Amino acid sequence: MEERRFDNLTRVLGGATSRRQLLKGMVGVALGAVFASAGGRLPRLALAANPTCNGESYDPSSQCCEPAGVQPRHPIADLASCPDRVPHPGHVPSFNGCGPAQGWIRHVIPNKIGPYRNVDFTPACNNHDICYDTCNTEKSTCDQNFLADLHAACATAYPGNGYFDRYMRAGCEADAYIYYVAVSQTQGGIVAYESAQKEACDCCPTCEECGGPDDERCCQGVCHDPCPEGQQRDPDTCSCDPCFGQEDGTVCGTNEVCCQEQCLSNQCPSPKQFSLDTCNCQCPPANCPTGQRQDPDTCQCVDLCANVTCGECETCDPTSGDCLPSADQTPCGNGQVCCGGTCQNSCGCTPSQCQGGGEICCTGAGGYTYCCYSTQVCCDSANGCCWT
Repeated sequence: MEERRFDNLTRVLGGATSRRQLLKGMVGVALGAVFASAGGRLPRLALAANPTCNGESYDPSSQCCEPAGVQPRHPIADLASCPDRVPHPGHVPSFNGCGPAQGWIRHVIPNKIGPYRNVDFTPACNNHDICYDTCNTEKSTCDQNFLADLHAACATAYPGNGYFDRYMRAGCEADAYIYYVAVSQTQGGIVAYESAQKEACDCCPTCEECGGPDDERCCQGVCHDPCPEGQQRDPDTCSCDPCFGQEDGTVCGTNEVCCQEQCLSNQCPSPKQFSLDTCNCQCPPANCPTGQRQDPDTCQCVDLCANVTCGECETCDPTSGDCLPSADQTPCGNGQVCCGGTCQNSCGCTPSQCQGGGEICCTGAGGYTYCCYSTQVCCDSANGCCWT
């Protein structure tokens, strides 16, 4: 069984595979190289406007000026052209054991080997994944540590000095060497390491021209002019703001204070006062008697209905100051009356409200409303009424 799996291993090594597949495509009791997966990354930005690199214009928000010329900041295109690599912000090294995350190979690359699957190579594979996927690690160091971890797994499974343990441990270490060779002595291992490093690193530091990402002048990856004394930089706009991060009421200029991180004038016409709750001028609280309210313009106590403008068929309620519908038949407009809160023709709201006894209300030609006695009916004529 182990011999057949070793044959499968050599066939896998002979084929062209992807970064993870080639590194992890060794079978045998295991093939275990490990690579980093790249998740969503936040882009890094950089320095000033309209820069040039050896005479060539470039965008520092996504590119770096290197001795080899303009290079993409992330993901890196060529590691050799980026000698000053720095960790990519937010990058977290990934791992998934000794098999690839996807593909058929994951079914034939075991994490555990041995007749009872008692040798666990999973921690060694995970550590190797993390090492490759950590910016600026040395490939040879990752590989040597990988082999040491594999041997430690064999010693844990077969710790004794008797013949059986020594025999099984030697076989386990032989299998471990297959894992090691797959990542340390193949082109696939080199490709896997470089692929992981390109995702884990940025080609050049952010804001290197003005002291790095921790410098006050560095905002959203771009170098800016220093803020004046007493001002702080707003990380969203990158502008210098005397009120950013300051408590409400902090003086920010002549007759100005900070309110909700805005620098506003606190000068108000008497008797109004500046309110830090609303960030504007308003009247001081007043104890107005029942039936009165504080006028927002003069700050004086006035009747509830003072300066209240209601609609054509509305009346101000002196106890609440609200506009309420006027009573039906209240005069309005030009010879009209209020009906249900709207101004209608003078004949009234219902037939019983016509002027005089026994009249009915109807609409004639042209939209006019007429009142007719009960002995007449509404007609399409000049006066709108006809004899019965």
